[in-house]
Amino acid sequence: MPASGKEYGLNASSEGYLFFSQNYSVAASTDGKPQTLEVPLSPITSGETITLRNIFFNTASADLLPASNTELDKLLRLMKANPTMRIEVGGHTDDVGADTDNQQLSELRAGAVAKFLTGYGIDVTRVSSKGYGETRPMASNGTEEGRALNRRTEITVQ
Repeated sequence: MPASGKEYGLNASSEGYLFFSQNYSVAASTDGKPQTLEVPLSPITSGETITLRNIFFNTASADLLPASNTELDKLLRLMKANPTMRIEVGGHTDDVGADTDNQQLSELRAGAVAKFLTGYGIDVTRVSSKGYGETRPMASNGTEEGRALNRRTEITVQ
């Protein structure tokens, strides 16, 4: 049983599905019941999208941080195990800063993930990248938690 008040990472995968990863905190249980976490796995079909929750960049930078390596390696293994799969890497930002700067940053970040994949042997015809800037928020930009959710990298099966 995970200890309360700690941060954990969960990774799940199954053949024929996109992988799932998430960081989460375990709150102290007041009723003694086990805690559960939904782990949705999406089939590898056209149009399916997953958020890569463990891709990290420095603020205002498109340089991938070493902490991203585990998630990038999972994505690379997924692509190699499914040699006909094509993806779009989508970059997203929060709404802090100028729209044009956020658009450019999202394009560069998506491109960095695509470049990682092609640098490790994935054919360039299988990977495209697109920056969406701040145009597709998942949450309100009114809180730090919402802005953090909006700063993300996604892959969409083509």
